[in-house]
Amino acid sequence: MPTPKRVCWIRLNSIWGFNSVQGSFSGTVNIHPSLLPLYRGAAPVQRALQDGAKETGVSLAFTVRALDAGPIISCERMEVDDHIKEPELLELLFNQGMLFPLHPQSTPKVCKF
Repeated sequence: MPTPKRVCWIRLNSIWGFNSVQGSFSGTVNIHPSLLPLYRGAAPVQRALQDGAKETGVSLAFTVRALDAGPIISCERMEVDDHIKEPELLELLFNQGMLFPLHPQSTPKVCKF
């Protein structure tokens, strides 16, 4: 089986495996449910809603040792509905984020087919 050149993290609750994963590939990519550098780390959607944010989004970024601090590849903004709850917004953001590898503007930087 061929070794992948990239890995895409959808959820990375800790960086315990960072060295083993990062060392195995030429780079890993994280789908993060905020407009980085805003709301780095855990619970970004919950914190955005608590702050009354009118806009949030999803970011695609390379992973580095510092949490959610890697170079940003792409991001997409999303208006926050006043009545939306965290689980629903989180699902919308991750659904949008999973489309990033298909976006023409992010594909050349992330994937080589």
